[in-house]
Order: sequence, then structure tokens, then C-alpha cells
Amino acid sequence: MYLISSLAKAQGVLWYQGTALYYVLRVSEFSLPAVSPLIYNNVLLSSLLTYATLLFQVAFPFLIWNKYTRPFMIIGAVLLHTAIAVVMGLFWFSATMISVDVIFFDDKSYQAFAQRCQSLKAALERRVASYIDSLRLAPWVQKQKFLVLYNNTCNICNK
Repeated sequence: MYLISSLAKAQGVLWYQGTALYYVLRVSEFSLPAVSPLIYNNVLLSSLLTYATLLFQVAFPFLIWNKYTRPFMIIGAVLLHTAIAVVMGLFWFSATMISVDVIFFDDKSYQAFAQRCQSLKAALERRVASYIDSLRLAPWVQKQKFLVLYNNTCNICNK
């Protein structure tokens, strides 16, 4: 599908001129007002993303079969379709494509990914805990005086 799509796109003037993304994001049905102008107002970014999309779609059917490039291609596909969902609002198309793309992962890859996620979660928890502990020990936190105001007609405050 990616190969056929990229070959069809390559025949279009807008794609090989690098302006396809600019024009797509100018269509109100396919744009997110908060994000789209950031892309189409930047000519360099718009052109780079247009060519990157085309290059990725040409490379995907060939590089997905190599065990060394497969993870990068799957990550690229997930990022591409996440961007399509967020920027263009095509959520269900993107969700379908992501679910099809991740089929290329084998069980070993899923297990390694889950293990990496768990180790990242543990590292993040340690960092957050360390940061919170450092805040508790910070002199400016310890010296704070708090004034608590309450209303005597409040049922919660009177308990």
C-alpha cells in the first residue's frame, strides 16, 4: 500500500515540488487550527515534511523486511500516522494504519518493548521521587509559613 501510494504521489506536481503538505493543510476539513499554520507558514518545514513522507512511503515496503531496519520503519509509520491523526484529524484512518503496521513486530520485539517501557517507567519514577525529596529538603520550602483560612459554616472545615 505504501509503495503504490508513494508512486501515485510522485506523479503529482505538488509532491515532487514539495508543496503537497502546504495545500493539504490549507483545506479546513484536514487542518487543526492550532497546529496546521505552524507547518504551512514555514516553507522549509512544509517542504521537508512533504519529501520525508514521500521518501518514507517509498522506502517502507523494502526496509520493513530487514530485521535491522524494521523497528525504525514501524516507529516511522506510527509517528507518520500519529501526525496525520493530530494534524489532519483523520483519527480512525490513522488508528487502523497503526494497528496494521505494528503487526510487523514479532513476540520477542513486543517483550523487549514492554521491558524497555517498564525500565523507563521505573527510571522516571526514581527521578520524580528524587525531585520531590529534593524539594522537601530545600530551605525555601521548609521556611514557608502557611495561613489557612476556613469558613466556620463549612461542614468540611468544622470537622
